[in-house]
Order: sequence, then C-alpha cells, then structure tokens
Amino acid sequence: NNTDWHHCHFTLNLRKFQKDDAHELRNVRKFYLKWHKDDRAYCRELYCYDLFRRFGIWTAPYSSYCRLWIHVEGDSKAAYYGVYEMIEPVDDKFVEKRLDGMFEKEDGFLWKCVYGVNGPADLRTDGGNSAPYSKMNWDQDNGINYTYEFKGDEEDFEAAKIQLGDFMQKLNGKGDESFYKWINEVCDVNFMLKTYAVNVAVGMWDDHWNNGNNFYLYFNSTDKFDYKVYFLPYDYDNTLGTSLDCGVQSDSGRQDPYNWGDSGILMERLMKFEDFRKMYKDAFIELADPANALFDMDASVSRITTWQSMIKPYVSNDTGEDMGINDQPAYWGNHHEYRLMDKGSNNFFRVKTETINNMK
Repeated sequence: NNTDWHHCHFTLNLRKFQKDDAHELRNVRKFYLKWHKDDRAYCRELYCYDLFRRFGIWTAPYSSYCRLWIHVEGDSKAAYYGVYEMIEPVDDKFVEKRLDGMFEKEDGFLWKCVYGVNGPADLRTDGGNSAPYSKMNWDQDNGINYTYEFKGDEEDFEAAKIQLGDFMQKLNGKGDESFYKWINEVCDVNFMLKTYAVNVAVGMWDDHWNNGNNFYLYFNSTDKFDYKVYFLPYDYDNTLGTSLDCGVQSDSGRQDPYNWGDSGILMERLMKFEDFRKMYKDAFIELADPANALFDMDASVSRITTWQSMIKPYVSNDTGEDMGINDQPAYWGNHHEYRLMDKGSNNFFRVKTETINNMK
C-alpha cells in the first residue's frame, strides 16, 4: 500500500533462462527499455536514431516508443511506469539482421567501446605495443564497464583481442600515405563519415572523438588482417542541446564540426585528408538542406510534434516523475537556453544549421 515507485532503465532478455525460439518475440530475444531520464522533451534519442536511418545509416539500432507496466507478484494491480523508449540491443542478433548487402558476414567480432574502468575508448595505443590489450576484456556480465568489451564467446576473446590490437596499432602507427591506403581497404570511409556527420549534427559530445565513449566496432571477419570494420552509433539521450563542458567543447551547437574533439584518433586522422573532409562536409550539407527534410528545423519540429502529440496522453504515470513534456535540456547541462520546438534564435536545429553552413 505504500510502494515508492521510481523510474529506471531495464533490459528484458526473453531467453535468459530458456534458450529456444519459443522464447522470442517476432525474432527479438532482448531489448532495452529506457526512461527519458534527462530528456523532458521525450524525443532526443528517438530523434537521433530515426535521423540515422532516414540518412541511410543502417548500422543504427531501431527504436520506438512503448508504454510500460510492472506487476510485482502479490500486488493487486500493475504499476504504470509511463512512456519508455524501446531500443534494439547491439549484439549477435543485431549483426544477423544486417547481413544481406550490409555486413555480409556474421562470423566476425563485436566490441562495445566506452569510457570505462581503463579510461577512454580513444583507440590510442599510448606508444606501447602491449598498451591496447590491457584495456580489453570480454563481457563477463559483472556490471563492470570495460573500455573495450568483447561481445562474443570467451573462447574467441584472444583472437578478437589480437585483431583489435592490430587495428589500433595500424591506426596509430602508419604514416599518412600508408594510412590512407589501408583505411580505404578496411573501412567504407564515406559511410563512416556520413555516420559521424549525423553524430556531430545532433550534438553528440559524449562520443569517440570528444570523450572516448559510446560506440561499437564490428569486424566482419575473424581474420587478423582481412576484414571490414564498421563504426556503430550508440547512446544518444544527451544530445540536441543537452551537453556539458567536456573535452574541447563548451557548446555542442556551435562547436566547429572539423574540430569536434581531441580524444578519438580515428576521426583526427581522417580529417587530415581533403577528400575525406569533403565527404564529411557534403554529408552535413545533405543533412541540412531543407529540400531533404532531414535535419532541417521545420522538418525536425514537425516530426517531433507528431511524436509528442501521440504520446502526450500516456506520459503521466504511477511514479509521479517526469509527468509532462517540456521543451528544455537536462537541468545539469551547460546550455539551458536551447529549445527544440520554439523556432526562435535558440532553436538547436537553427543554431546547428548555421554552424554547418559556415563550414569551410
């Protein structure tokens, strides 16, 4: 009778204890349920994943709104937790669904890369031959965030570790001419730069380039040298004007897209080449062009308005938390003036588009 409910994130693993097809839901066995913890507008992460997919970035997870009830055994009724975000996990199923014309192979190695117990996931080797390996571990389901966490079977960890270590050594150690040739062989650079253009457009400051955080890498082969590597976007709730003073940044709306950070060496090296910089800029121009209805302010506001109208009747919930939709960044952020729905001078889409149009 005196239950004190609070919002939190959940993972639902339908096959945790029964590993068979009967314990799947439309070929889905696991998904994340995220409450809109720092997003009073109830839209930021969904907007970002939606924009990735509208822009052809098929490496982004699927996401959707959902309504969540939790019924604890013994209670007379379920507690209504309100509107949540439902997100596709990045795992072997994620890879399996993206084989035909995409990853092509599913016998590769997947890594989650975060600012973890061993420091930032900046892909730097720190000058030592053994340095990258000390930051790697396999997913032991123990609550520890390893900087580079292998999302595969323990018996494959050594081979995966050698492959990632070799990738990092080459990323750091090759001269410019050799690097240019090699990175074009192991990576679809144009696709990678289109991915990163979306990342920067939405103001993802807590990322690889600026903070060594929040991405996955998938190598589509177990071979040490013969593979394609893919950068997978991840964790976009603190975007669209919600930010902190971090790395080189104090304003995610006005920060120069060519100098987004000084942590992640992958983007630093790519930005040294004029043709790569052009690919990057061209992606921004395509995103910002009103004719494409992608990141343009009017198109973005219209999209978000539709979503908010859909969920508004269901936001009030039994926790008493996050009971309404408000057009404000998170309270702890460094730019409280940004807005998404108000089309005035502080509209994030307007400010970011002006920054994009000033790229040289």
